[in-house]
Amino acid sequence: MLPQCVSLIIWRWVDSGNQPHDTEVLLAKRSAFQFDDPSHIQPQDFFGGWQIFPSGKLGGDEEPLTAAWSKLRDYGGVRAMIGLKALVGRNPARLRRVGQNCFAVEIKESDKFDGDSDFLNLVDFSPNYMAIDWKPLAEILHFSDLVPYRHGVPKGVEAIFKDQRDLIKQLADQVRRIQWIS
Repeated sequence: MLPQCVSLIIWRWVDSGNQPHDTEVLLAKRSAFQFDDPSHIQPQDFFGGWQIFPSGKLGGDEEPLTAAWSKLRDYGGVRAMIGLKALVGRNPARLRRVGQNCFAVEIKESDKFDGDSDFLNLVDFSPNYMAIDWKPLAEILHFSDLVPYRHGVPKGVEAIFKDQRDLIKQLADQVRRIQWIS
């Protein structure tokens, strides 16, 4: 059985031209560590494709939410984790569950993170991440499935894992339903 993954979708509302309330999600480009020892089985390298930031394998008896915070700490640094945890602590409604092992935290323009107005100022990348960026939902939904591109995504192709794209769409459907009600 394959290990389950855990994800934390960091998202925000934006006003973009003709779309008064578009959803943007924080995605990362990742390149797996390669071992120096050539006899060691090398990890798959998905460099060039986008992934939910942060996400990773769920280990042993770990609780999914605890694991999601742990991934944020490992891949984005302690300040990013503390900033988001403090935000959720002040307003628990900002955290929602999307799927079995996926959670989402809403960031607003008015949020202040220890004097930094932008959450990205808190992120301290681990070495296996190459880039991070806000991507609009409409763009993400047109990305290719990343799985076939195990040795690098061809130039000009935007890709994300299909299951991650589906989780982002599920989140967008949830927040749209709530927006229509309010």
